[in-house]
Amino acid sequence: MAITAIPVNNADHFARGGVKKLDIASYTDGGQNITYTTGTNVAAGTLGTTIVSVEFEKESANMSISSTSELTGMATNAITIEGYIPDITNDKLESLQELLDAPLVIKVYSWDGVNYLVGWEESSSFSASHTEFPAVLSSLEISTGSALSDQNGCTLTFTCTQVHLPATI
Repeated sequence: MAITAIPVNNADHFARGGVKKLDIASYTDGGQNITYTTGTNVAAGTLGTTIVSVEFEKESANMSISSTSELTGMATNAITIEGYIPDITNDKLESLQELLDAPLVIKVYSWDGVNYLVGWEESSSFSASHTEFPAVLSSLEISTGSALSDQNGCTLTFTCTQVHLPATI
């Protein structure tokens, strides 16, 4: 094992969290333009030609990763990205509808300036345009609220399973 210590510095206590926005592309389009370095878990390139940007209400979006390991040595990472879009309109809903049931690759912009690639990695991909485990828009929850002061909006949940942790891009 190569890990000897994991120090926490004073500046680490003030790290910023949360997801700022997502750039989303079709997996078949996005996988064509990405190069991935397994040893460093770094990806480079663009997601493709047709990119949908989704911005969330401040302090409403997050990415969580649940890693599990089997005795066989096969570790997997279940990745969930969840965020809230306020003031949902019919145009926004139609755009989101197109993302349902589509294999996706996602660039996650965090508030701390680190960007992550979710839904694409070489280990679980058959080719640059095919994988068994792309990211998907797994849940779309719309709420109108009940009081006049309530917000109307939509909570999006994207999920993905990967062998490696999300690469930085």
